[in-house]
Order: sequence, then C-alpha cells, then structure tokens
Amino acid sequence: TAASGSSSAMATRPPAAATSEAGAAHKPAMADAVVAGTESAAVPDYDLLVSERWNDMNASLGIEESAYTQEVVRAGEELCDTLYARYVARNGALPAGDPLYRRQLLRAFREGDVEWLEATLEQPEVGMWDFVYPPAVRRADGTRDPLTEGWARSPLALLVRPVGGYLGSGFLPAVSQRRKLLLLRKALTSGAASAGFATGYWACPAIQAALGNEVEALEALNEAGLDLRFVNVEWLLHGSRSFSLAHAAAFNGSPEVLRWLRSKYFARSATEAELAWYFAAPNGMGATPLDLALQISRCSRSAELLLTYGGDAFRLNPVTKASPLSLALERDVRLAKQMFERRTNTNRMWFGNNLVISNFSGMVLPADGPVGLHFKAEGSREPMSLEELLLASKDMSLVDAEVVGSLIQAKWGGFAKERYLSLLREYVILFCLVFACVVGQFTERAQMLQPWQVPLLLATILAWALYAKKQVAEISASGVEGYLRQASNRIDVALVLYVPVTVGVHMYSVLEGTGLPEAMAGLDAVLQIFMSWRFLVFISALESTSFGPFLVVVTGLLSSLLEPVGFIVTALVTFANAFTIIVNYGRKGPAQAYMDVLAKEARFVLKGSDSLDESSSLFVGLPLEALGDALLVVFGAVVILGTVGLFQNTVDRTVKKAAKDVGRQFRWVRVQLINSIEREMQSDEGGKAILEGFYQELTKRNGRPRIRGGQPPLLQKQEVEEASWWGDGSDGGAPGES
Repeated sequence: TAASGSSSAMATRPPAAATSEAGAAHKPAMADAVVAGTESAAVPDYDLLVSERWNDMNASLGIEESAYTQEVVRAGEELCDTLYARYVARNGALPAGDPLYRRQLLRAFREGDVEWLEATLEQPEVGMWDFVYPPAVRRADGTRDPLTEGWARSPLALLVRPVGGYLGSGFLPAVSQRRKLLLLRKALTSGAASAGFATGYWACPAIQAALGNEVEALEALNEAGLDLRFVNVEWLLHGSRSFSLAHAAAFNGSPEVLRWLRSKYFARSATEAELAWYFAAPNGMGATPLDLALQISRCSRSAELLLTYGGDAFRLNPVTKASPLSLALERDVRLAKQMFERRTNTNRMWFGNNLVISNFSGMVLPADGPVGLHFKAEGSREPMSLEELLLASKDMSLVDAEVVGSLIQAKWGGFAKERYLSLLREYVILFCLVFACVVGQFTERAQMLQPWQVPLLLATILAWALYAKKQVAEISASGVEGYLRQASNRIDVALVLYVPVTVGVHMYSVLEGTGLPEAMAGLDAVLQIFMSWRFLVFISALESTSFGPFLVVVTGLLSSLLEPVGFIVTALVTFANAFTIIVNYGRKGPAQAYMDVLAKEARFVLKGSDSLDESSSLFVGLPLEALGDALLVVFGAVVILGTVGLFQNTVDRTVKKAAKDVGRQFRWVRVQLINSIEREMQSDEGGKAILEGFYQELTKRNGRPRIRGGQPPLLQKQEVEEASWWGDGSDGGAPGES
C-alpha cells in the first residue's frame, strides 16, 4: 500500500471517488489506490493461490476448538486478500478512498457508531463510498493490523453484510437490522454509494446480500436502478464472471432470495424454459445453482425451488462428474423421487390405456460403449452407476418410480435375464451332481451310483470351479461389500466353501473304504437345505407372480432371524463366566472346563425345561449351590424369554415391512441382480459386446412412447412388438405394466 499525505488531519469526508460500471477497469481516485501485480513482470498464478487459500481455510475447520476461531479467521482473511489481488491483476486497480476518512469510516463500522455514519451521510460527496478497502496493513512482525481490516469489501458491502461467515464476529455490533437498512437506503439515495459500483467484483454488495439472505437489501439495490439479473462475478476458482445471485443464494442456502428473484424479474406465467436461462445457467466451474444447493449448502428447500425454475436434475457436472440426481440419491431421497417423477410423462388414452414416455438421459445415458453413465459419489473412489446409487440409498420406495421400473424392465429383458439363466444352468448342474454324490449315498435306490462315485465327485469339482469362477468375477466387479449386499450371494459364499470340503471328505471315504465322519454327515444335512433354498431363490427371480415375491420376502425373513443370534451368544458367554466360578469354587477333583460349561448352557437353551434337572445338578454339594440355582433361573428367563421376544419382534417387523409392497421388494431384488450382472459382464469381451449393443438400442428407443394398460385390437401388435424388447409385466416391470 502506497500511502499519500493528507492536508487535513481531521478530514470527515473525502473528495469524490471515481466510479465505474461492472467489467470496466477502475482508475484510482487517490494516490493510495492499491495496484496488485502491476509492478512486477512475473504475475503470480492467482488461481493457484486462491485454491491454496481455500484449502487452507477448509483444513482449518478440523483443528482443535481452542485454536479454531483464530486460525479460520486468518485463513479467511488471506483468501479475501488473494481474491482482491487477482481481481486487480485482471481488471486494473480498484478505488481505495481517502486514507484518513477510510480509517474513520472503518472505526464507525467496527464500533457500531451509527450516529457518526448518519452524520457523514447528511451532506455527502457523490460516490464517496465507492471504494474498496485494500488488504490490511502488515505490522513489523507480519501480523495484520485490525484497525485497517475491511475484508477487501466496499463500505456498502460491509453495510449489507457486516458478518463474514468464517471471518469473525463482524462489523456494526448491536445495530438492528432495521437501522442497517435505513443506512443502506440513505447511502444509495444520497449518492454517497452507487448501486452499480464494481458489480463484477467478487465482494460486491449484491453478491453479499444474496449470500446473507438479505432480501430487503436486494430490494434497495433494485430500487436504486441495479438490474440484479446481470450481476455476475468471478467466484473462487471461476475463470470468468459467471457467478450470479442465483448461484450465491444456492451456495449459502437462501430460498427466500431465489423466490424474490423469481417474482421480481420474471412474469408469473413464465415457463421453466424461460426461467432456465438464469436459474439453470452453469458458472465457471460448470455448476448450476441446483448443483450448489445440493452439493454445497445441501438446502433441500432451495433445490426444490430450483427444480421448478428450470433446473436440470439430470445434467452431469463436467467438473465434479456428479449430477443433482446423484447428489439427491446420496443426501435427499425424497427429492430424488421428485426428480424421477419428472422423468416420465403419462397421458391417458382410450380403452384404459396410458401413453408413457420415459427418458433415461442423465440416468444411464449417454453410455460410453458398454458402460452406462456413472457418477462421482461422496466417499467412493470409483464412479457409481444409477443402480449402485439406488442400492446405497437403501430406500426401496425408489423403485416405485415409473422411469425406474421401465429401466429395470429394459435391462432385464435386454441382457440380464439371459445371463441369469446361464448362471442358473450352471447351478442346476452343480446342484444335481452334489445331490448324486452326497444325498445319493444315503438313499437306497441310489446305490447303483456307487461305482460312479469317483467320476461324479470329479465332475462335481469341475462344476464347482465354473460356478466359483463366476462368483469371483462378480466379487471383483462389484467389490466385497456390494457382493455381500445380496442375501443370495451370502448363501453362495457358504456353498462355494462347502462343496470342495464335502467332495474331499467323500472322496477320501470312498477311496479308503472308511465311513463318513459324523460331523461331515451333519454338515451335509444342513448345507443341503441351503442348496435347495438357493435353487428356489434362483427360480423366484424369474417371475413376478406370487411365487417369486413370496420367496424374496421369506429369504429376507430368514436373514432377519439371524439378528437375535448375537444376543444369544452374548448371554451364553456372560453367564458362562459366572457359572465357571460357581462350579469350580470348592470343587473336589479336576476343574470344570469353560467350554464344557458353554456346552451345557447351549443344551439347556435347546432343550428348555426338559434339561432343567440335569443343569441344576451342576451345583449339587458345592458351596455356592444356592447362588448357582438362582442364576440358572435368571439365565433361563433372560435367554429363553428374551430370545423368544426378539424373534417375535423380528418376525413382526419383517412381515409388516414385507406386507406393504411385495412387488417393491421383488423389483429391489431385480436391481441387485442387474447391478451385479452388468458389473460382471463388463469384465469380459463377450459381455462388453452385449452391453454395447444394448445401450445402442436403448439410445434409439429413449423417449419413444409406450402403451401401458389394456390391449385393444388395433394396438395388440404394437404392444407385442414393444414387449419383445422391453419385457412384459411378468418380468418385473412397473406395477400394472403389460
């Protein structure tokens, strides 16, 4: 800062300051105007500096609370200085005002001296507030002089928004909002400040008002002749003046500002297309106001408004690789449902038919060869597909949307069903071979297979290898977490581990002529139930009649019944600790092993009251016999009654949930299958070719009308032709679709 001398030590008003319109180079009115980056040939990379300052400020949010305020304020002030310097380097110097008056005015703002401010506006010089406070003066020790700290804003901007977010407590303390607005209007009407001064500067009053949700301040600026639709500034890393008031309102979550802009500058009858030129315009970072409302402020009210103001929920941000839809699926499922509803147009026709037009652009289209549209998601290293976002939301009601149901139907009929049938055929072969080798050994009529036992066991290993290969491919494509999300896949893990064990044991038994171990026979019995159930689950996914959804619900019920197991194990261990002490205190002879105590507890739980006499004999003749009997009664009450209660609650909760919409759960399973199949197909060349052909066909059919409802004679042929590719209602389409 180059300070010039002043002829009066008690100056109260400066000479008139030069003003300029947005986008013009500002010529300094005083000799102390700050000019950054003009004296050196090597101009700094201000975009890089802004990025570093922004990262510093965000990093300071995670420090300890004791140092939080000081560090955040310092980082925020450094960011303001850098933005100021970048603007000056690109657009020329900004007026800096008279040094003495600048200090007096800043003191009044800092102390809330409204009387002084009102007095100086009684007979003002025109444009005397049309300057920007330069960066604070640095002391000898490198610290900032707070008496010169104006956050690189104009006086009018400080009046509009005297608080600065991360910049500290702010200016005009204890001054009411009403009095601030009176000062603002007086500064504008008296000519001391111009509404159109430096409207391209990042900290101009209009942008500050939008960030602070100051609707009345915007009204005052509009009355002063400023058309706020054309206020655009360079914001943070933007390479152009493209950050509008709509962006600012969305950035800080100010729905009131958005409503005001809509009502002030657009006719009530304005269409969404007419509103979109302003409310859906991307800024220099490729973000629309709708993107900012969902990604930065996470303000659902602002996002809902912007959807009705022409916001495109399905536009992919070219920088972040996310869209409003993907952000809503992560953060606001209710809003995502609204977006899906807007993606399908349904018109009633005749004979009970509806004309349905679904648009998959921004959902899975445009595709990149065999890969559908993917989105960058928070907390995920890899981009995610629409199906993965749906599953990650864990909200089954999303599949009720017409467009989602149509997409499920298209993908199932386009490629997933055939791939699923191929996997089913491999499983049927494995299932039959295991049955012949394992179950057949214990059936009288299967004794004829004994001479073929070794070849059958070898064939079982080959079938297992093919099936296991598919599971490994699916795991590598979907990841362990995504793979285990499906209940059927968890059964597959058990089967893949079980088959080689049972084949090995049975092979040894046949070759050595020994009997089958008891433990192996028991394991075979249990796992055969799982294998049979897995076969039924395979079948259930092929049809949406009552059989398929019923098995889906029952599978979910069985998975839920595993929840009380943790309670039982905890109770067994807890009481086993006490029982071990009781049975071994004062005991004559060898101590009772801890595992023996656990085993007796387990038998007590399984047999119930029938084993009560046997269990109570544990403590006969021991010093703590009375305590042991009492704890045994408590143990029975806690474990047996508690477990029964947990099972009952689990069943009731699961059945009620399933009863709400069985078809919804069936479609949810379809989404899981389609997601895993598509991921697996993308890992081999044959699958890629099929997917690429599918997406090419989907692109051709995108937005094409479909008939849903009855089948009048004139439309039967068209209905059949459409169903041949889209699938029919029995293949998991939207409810009621034929």
